[in-house]
Amino acid sequence: MTDNSARFHAGHFFLLLVTTLFAGLQTGCGNESVPRSTELLPETGDVSMVVFCPGDEHDNTVPLAVTEFPSTAAGQFLPCDVSALELFYSVVSEADSAGKLMILVLPEGESFSGSRDHLVIQIDSNGLPVAVMPDIVPEMLEDSLWDDPVIRQETILQLILFLKPDMILQIAPEAGSGVGIIRFWLENAEQNNITVSVYVSPVSEDQYRGWGAFTGKGIENRILEGMDLSGFAATVRMISGLEWNTPGNGYPAMQAFYPVEGE
Repeated sequence: MTDNSARFHAGHFFLLLVTTLFAGLQTGCGNESVPRSTELLPETGDVSMVVFCPGDEHDNTVPLAVTEFPSTAAGQFLPCDVSALELFYSVVSEADSAGKLMILVLPEGESFSGSRDHLVIQIDSNGLPVAVMPDIVPEMLEDSLWDDPVIRQETILQLILFLKPDMILQIAPEAGSGVGIIRFWLENAEQNNITVSVYVSPVSEDQYRGWGAFTGKGIENRILEGMDLSGFAATVRMISGLEWNTPGNGYPAMQAFYPVEGE
């Protein structure tokens, strides 16, 4: 166990600046979720988060280890010819059109312009926020955990709890820290009332297969069978309070959730 009592809390500099800059969002933008029908829909967390992660040769099989986390369902996708990134950027656009407040954690250089003032955090190839680097001599940062991308997820978590957005999209880096980032959110989702949907891409660009997972309140611990990317996206829409029952949009992975009482 690491004792952080003598360390800088990771991301405090970044959190302080962003909290100051975006404090107005809590009152000016708020969490103005579009009402959704809850009839026969599973109970989920108040906030929906989607994490994209590049796959590698060590974690691209059916994620049996992932289901060791409580309230987590996961499985390998069926082969398909859909671009996952394009598919889920379309979901983000739908969320924007529906008036959802979003936090987007995107690779450096990427941005998103929508109908309201969403918070966009850019990260470098190591998964570290690039907004502000403290003006401190390097020796003072040696034991600060400033350059630990997994620890710095705590910064993003605190922003989520402070701003209470409707939806978060995070694209994890290709630097090998993606598994640790996924583990962080699997461990912190349910207790913070967040439903996390994880997409891990195939190893090879010419393979349209990877694996996905859901974790949070109302999710049954199990391996999912027969899930494809369109169904995964439909599940994300359902969790996020978006229109999901549209022909051609796929079917939600309802087997991931505990049966609705009275269904």
